[in-house]
Amino acid sequence: YATPHAPKRLVIPFHLRLLVVTSVGCILVLLATVRTSRANGSGELAPVHSQELIHFETTKGDDEVIDSFDRSAWKVDFGDEEAVRKHFFVDEQTLFTWHSVSCVRRDHVHIGVPMIGAEAPPRGTLLVMDNRTPDCSQKAQISTGHLHGRDTFHYGRFSFKIRLAHALEDTQMKLIRKRERNAAVPVAPNAMSCLALFTNQTEHNEIAACFRSSQPDIMSLSFYVGEATDGDKIHLKRQTMKRNMSDAFHDFGIYWAKDKVAFSIDGDEVWTPDYHTLPWEPMTLRIILRPFNIPSVYQGSAQMAVGSVKFEPI
Repeated sequence: YATPHAPKRLVIPFHLRLLVVTSVGCILVLLATVRTSRANGSGELAPVHSQELIHFETTKGDDEVIDSFDRSAWKVDFGDEEAVRKHFFVDEQTLFTWHSVSCVRRDHVHIGVPMIGAEAPPRGTLLVMDNRTPDCSQKAQISTGHLHGRDTFHYGRFSFKIRLAHALEDTQMKLIRKRERNAAVPVAPNAMSCLALFTNQTEHNEIAACFRSSQPDIMSLSFYVGEATDGDKIHLKRQTMKRNMSDAFHDFGIYWAKDKVAFSIDGDEVWTPDYHTLPWEPMTLRIILRPFNIPSVYQGSAQMAVGSVKFEPI
């Protein structure tokens, strides 16, 4: 207790101290947010993205991923630029996938280009992979196009009309680059196309259908259910198709429910994994053209053509 000669101490009640600390913290957070928005050159508060991506090291993006889960059915015609940009955004970033490295560039995504190949729609979107201006980071030798979905999904039926990685077409290159090439160039032997649902926000969940140009008759179908469940082990099936899957457009399907994952190609169900634990985290769409060799040495060009993507809730 205080002696008669000791100065009186001012005692502040606990609830008042807590109020002061909380108020100061809120002010500091607000100042940091305003500073960030000014650094971005906007007069508004900077948007908060709902995804933190490990495989995708963002260096420059355009808009935020939509936070709410998409509940309504939609179909995107990839010849329609407004519809494409409503549901997908194009980043410029470094793309890491299985340790392969490439530079994602907006000028490698061409929307509204005439499509070529069997079952082709009139117009669609081309993703191009080559060695033009790979200047993102990590000493990358390869530039590529990439589409990242804005919408977040928690189960659904997804349909893709796509022509997988194939050689650049002269007629399309004339349109998008205003020049002719001297001779036909085969598809890069290290090109890879993937259609995927993906997240690693909490746990790595992923459902993917992938194709390598070096194995044109094989589709790699896979899913992950996170490190806490099985050490992030991949569940994979290599499906032999008995034809070159890059010669024409095909219809690819992913059905994702709480108790079922199924892959289909041209209307035929080709794999329904029989596992107790299936992906459960909310995910976003990816349409990917990338190298698969490590290190990611440039070995030639490739393109991937996207006709449409459809989502149906279940």
